[in-house]
Amino acid sequence: MLALVLCFTAVVAVEVVRFTLTRDYVMTSGNGVPTLFGYTVFQAQTDSMYPEFSSGAYLIGDPDFDPADLRPGDIITYWTVIGGERVLNTHRIINVYDGGNYLIFETNGDNNTTSDPLTVHEREIVSVYKFSFGG
Repeated sequence: MLALVLCFTAVVAVEVVRFTLTRDYVMTSGNGVPTLFGYTVFQAQTDSMYPEFSSGAYLIGDPDFDPADLRPGDIITYWTVIGGERVLNTHRIINVYDGGNYLIFETNGDNNTTSDPLTVHEREIVSVYKFSFGG
């Protein structure tokens, strides 16, 4: 019975997110990414972060952060280029580098064997991962 209630709750939550993404509750931040009640909502497209979350999971992130507070182990969503296309990606920070007047982040998917080929400038970070559901 508890499993049925949890499943129903998850379905309702997903539908609420889908509904509200088309309503006035959605704001667009300066980086062109919509927020819902002050949080970013994304859907994982691959299993690169398994077991943290799976493909299809909804990811909730906080767009209000200070890049100087980010550390290895934190999970971020950021703009990058994959296959010649500018896309959003969500991976774990594995190193932080001082670029002088800005920070550079090296990332890696938990389920990947090597770090991402491109580093992430602090201005490309959209949000910091808080939790996920579904997937």
